[in-house]
Amino acid sequence: MVSKFNYYILTALLVFICQRLQAQPANPQYDPKSSVPILGMDFSLLGKMSTKIEEDEGFPENEQYENFLYKQGQLFNQKNEMIGEYLMRYNVYRDEMEANKPSSPTKIIFYKDQLGKVTLEKVDYHVLEYVHENGNLVKGYFTSPIFNSNCSIFIKHEKKLKKGKPAKDSYHEDTKTTVVSTKKYFLRFSDGKLQPISLNKNKILKTFPKFQDEVQDFIKENKLKMKTEEDLVTLVKFYNHQLAS
Repeated sequence: MVSKFNYYILTALLVFICQRLQAQPANPQYDPKSSVPILGMDFSLLGKMSTKIEEDEGFPENEQYENFLYKQGQLFNQKNEMIGEYLMRYNVYRDEMEANKPSSPTKIIFYKDQLGKVTLEKVDYHVLEYVHENGNLVKGYFTSPIFNSNCSIFIKHEKKLKKGKPAKDSYHEDTKTTVVSTKKYFLRFSDGKLQPISLNKNKILKTFPKFQDEVQDFIKENKLKMKTEEDLVTLVKFYNHQLAS
């Protein structure tokens, strides 16, 4: 009798556990409304609080983000030591890393001054100082297809609104507001300074402080037009190899 009673209790317990497991989301970090800190310092030490939860003005829904969904990311200080692991996302338009305060509509914007880089979805976003288009010296997030002490490539990702216009007459249609994504390229040599460059053969050649003849010959021999990121990566790899040999 006792054995049969225990059997019923065990069966009920297993059913309850299965129901609980099925009710849990498979990937909770993908829920944009339930971001929570995984590991690290208190939010108030790493970022500022913002109660603004409305979308960026004029942007089509969530297009200001590299990825609207929160993903697990790591914060590193300027000594490359991990200081926190959170669910976050990158607002490209505002150039900000965001997280949500647990059980609150409050948004947390991480301070750039405290960071050396952020790793998000296996991509490193380096925090570097550069001259903004408004002339001010600011810090921003950069990706880097080549990170080397001799010569590195850094890319500044931007998103801007191209506002639509009403039709000028009944024969034309209104133009819609669109989001324009752009990249700005920089080189950093051993002096540690970021140099903005454009994808132009003659202008890029002048930025290299050494091996200019070799660099020019390499461009000609490999028929590099220097109009793409791939050509720039190929050239910088060659330059770093020259310095290392």
